[in-house]
Amino acid sequence: MKKEFKKTTLNKDKVKKNATPAGLSGRQKIIFPLLLFIITFIVYFPVFQNGFTNWDDAGYVTDNPLVQNLNTGSIGSFFSGYQMGNYHPLAMISLAVDYLAGGMNPIVFHLTNLLLHIINSLLVYGLVILLVKNRHIAFTVALLFGIQTLHVESVAWISERKDVLYSLFFLSSLMLYLRYIDSRKWLWYIISLLLFIMSLFSKGQAVTLSVTLLLADYIKGRKLNDIKLIAEKIPFFLLSVIFGIIAIKAQKHGNSLIDISVFSFPQRITFASYGYLMYLIKLIIPFGLSAIYPYPDISVKGMPSYFWAFPFLVIAIITLVISYFRKDRWVIFGFLFFSVNIFTVLQLLPVGSAIMADRYSYIPSAGIFMIIAVGFFRLVERTGSARTLLYTGFIIYFFIIGLITGFRVTVWQNSLTLWNDVIEKYPRVMTAWENRGSYRNEKGDFRGAVEDYTQAIILKPDYADAYYNRGIAYYSAGDAKAALADYNAVERLKPRFPDNYYNRGITRHALGDNKGALADYNKATELDPRHFKAYSNRGNVKRDLNDISGAIADYSKAIELYPYYDDALSNRGAANGTLGNYKEAIKDFDRAIQVNGKYQTAWYLRGMAKIKLGKIDDGCKDLTIARQLGNKNAEELIRIHCNR
Repeated sequence: MKKEFKKTTLNKDKVKKNATPAGLSGRQKIIFPLLLFIITFIVYFPVFQNGFTNWDDAGYVTDNPLVQNLNTGSIGSFFSGYQMGNYHPLAMISLAVDYLAGGMNPIVFHLTNLLLHIINSLLVYGLVILLVKNRHIAFTVALLFGIQTLHVESVAWISERKDVLYSLFFLSSLMLYLRYIDSRKWLWYIISLLLFIMSLFSKGQAVTLSVTLLLADYIKGRKLNDIKLIAEKIPFFLLSVIFGIIAIKAQKHGNSLIDISVFSFPQRITFASYGYLMYLIKLIIPFGLSAIYPYPDISVKGMPSYFWAFPFLVIAIITLVISYFRKDRWVIFGFLFFSVNIFTVLQLLPVGSAIMADRYSYIPSAGIFMIIAVGFFRLVERTGSARTLLYTGFIIYFFIIGLITGFRVTVWQNSLTLWNDVIEKYPRVMTAWENRGSYRNEKGDFRGAVEDYTQAIILKPDYADAYYNRGIAYYSAGDAKAALADYNAVERLKPRFPDNYYNRGITRHALGDNKGALADYNKATELDPRHFKAYSNRGNVKRDLNDISGAIADYSKAIELYPYYDDALSNRGAANGTLGNYKEAIKDFDRAIQVNGKYQTAWYLRGMAKIKLGKIDDGCKDLTIARQLGNKNAEELIRIHCNR
């Protein structure tokens, strides 16, 4: 007969006595949490050498004006709209707070992510104590959670703030619900519900908590068909449905949902089974990890034959667990905790271009780690002289996992290291080539960028984004005609892409085609009436066409849409100066300099305007600053007006 885990863990009279393992005083209770904090921090310490990547970090932080200007308006925008195809206002606010604290310093963002992850590890520790009443098991589960390699994506990727933040509220809500079960105090229930709402406002994946609470009822021995128990869950399930619908709408808004007809239902079942099994395996042996796991290419040869085995393997695992462990509450709880929380991200409803993602395992992993920890200590109890060997082997396993995790953190150091890693493992992932090209373009390696974009286009000849980005690289390299050809290709492939018309407008303007540039900016603003950069650049074209009033109107529209747009402020100031409105011009230059104190052109033009108004000394001060910032034209004016 199979030996059960310590009966004392389920006996209320003995729970208190065994809540702290023998030999631990009240002061010594902090040893495990302290060790957990220290070890997890050390393993993830390389993250402080990491910067931003070009995988969503621009949309979330570096190019996001709402994050960079936190106020009541931006907070309202976070709650009323979608960001990057998701609805997670609290995650966006937390990123904005980091920006407020440290500007564009990536260390601040990484520190917050890591601290949230450590707190989550401590919450896992507390959660397991509430369930198992054994600190050794709780520490083992929490440490596995803290140093798990699959969690690197959630921690080291700044854009994945939503993952560690929603998990904090998710775990806190679950713990307080367990306290409610034990105490029957409604205050714990209400706070648990409020924390669930905060988790939902952090990431849509939190919807699974409502089902997870049923697992908490199960492990506590409550009758699942009890009317009171069912009534308790109604608010949670209603919130899950509402936010589930919001999450789907957000994915549709961000064009992240794949047309369901692309894959047949049997194929989607096969992909889901593959993901389910790979998550299980990689949580134990973290091998071959990647930022992107592509779908198999079924367009030519169809589904690889071995993929059809995965549904049967999953069925076999489920059958084994149910038949052999059906009376073992801890194994069943851990298995269902994993299954329930991984189910919604198994690509039954395909989202994005990846068959699975490391970050999706963040919360579900705790269930598997509980099974491992409980199983390990059961084995230790049954073993005599081999206990030392078992403990030694387990410590070595932890050490190896920690080393692998630390190394994996360095893969996220920057965009080059990240996409090199993906390309090395999956060379046919065109997104990796495109993103590496964007990194090279940003670093001034335009030739390398063009090569990477070209490789992406070879892999996918109708890849509009690669053509678009290659056009940017060509333009940056000084080849405006090649850039124009790529933008024309994008227009054929993606005719309702406002940024393409915006960039083609820039290119045509540079080639002297003002009429064509004006048409492109008109199209960009037609497709996106809030495209403030298109309005501003259209103002530049109108200024060149001597339509100064029209230029000022466009600059004003750009400033109305984005009051911190220094280029539009400076350009409107220049246009006002052309009309002789120097006082209005100076006001615009003042605002431009307030936004960007190193804007040399604004200092130069404000100096000119002040001199025009007879404020020679003030004008010369501005010109001197402009010269110090590198403005070459300031020197001549200083010689003429200031060296007296």
